Amino acid sequence: KTVNGSSDSSEEPFLCLEGGDGMYFLAAGDLHYDDIPDGERRLELLTEEIGRQKPDFVVFLGDLCSPKEENRHLTDRLRGTGVPIHFVLGNHDLREGRGQVLRFFGKEKGYEAFLCGSIRCILLDTNRSPEENGEQMEWLRSVLQEGEEPVCVFSHLVNEFARRGAADRVRIRSLLQARSTLLCMNGHDHGNDCRKIGRTVFFTVNAMSYVWQNLKPANAFSEEEYQKRPGLRNLLLYRDPLWATVELTPHSVHIAGQKSEWL
Repeated sequence: KTVNGSSDSSEEPFLCLEGGDGMYFLAAGDLHYDDIPDGERRLELLTEEIGRQKPDFVVFLGDLCSPKEENRHLTDRLRGTGVPIHFVLGNHDLREGRGQVLRFFGKEKGYEAFLCGSIRCILLDTNRSPEENGEQMEWLRSVLQEGEEPVCVFSHLVNEFARRGAADRVRIRSLLQARSTLLCMNGHDHGNDCRKIGRTVFFTVNAMSYVWQNLKPANAFSEEEYQKRPGLRNLLLYRDPLWATVELTPHSVHIAGQKSEWL
């Protein structure tokens, strides 16, 4: 889907497809490998797509799997594509503790920054309360003072939902508004959402696997699978894994995705 203007004709268009020194990447998230029966198939389809498209990098927007040794093959398979993989910390990833998940992903900290083309990419750890987020905020402030490149931000939780968004999102957004921030992408909500705040596009990427519901027990799998995964009856799975591919320049953003149906 191409977003290239505002519905209000009195506003200046906030995006225009004009090309430039940009980047092409793939964004996916919320596989929840341990909670579903077909996580291997979904990951295999993702790695095949990465191999076909050869993007500049891949960003996984959180909640890949439980960070335990028996799941190590998941990160190995993603890195085996030969494309740089950047992992955002999700709230479910952190159930084993921040130290455990950092070791699992081979990261020193939950936040990082890198340049791709003429765009500075920032990964944030948005699973902290404002009271425990001082070090990351100081780091973010210093990164935003470096250079003049436009910025693209990845996180698990920076969105506008009052109870589900990052607890420190107002302070984070105030820093981002002082810099040319093109795009903020997050996972977590298992649905798509796109909105403009100021001149920045906030885009929520759908989950690779399912939406949660608590209305009627699902019956897409065998009874044995439901015995192994009690929460599975509350999940409505997509038949195909979902992700987004993004072309981003200092002047434009083009986001494409897939369609599927309920399993």
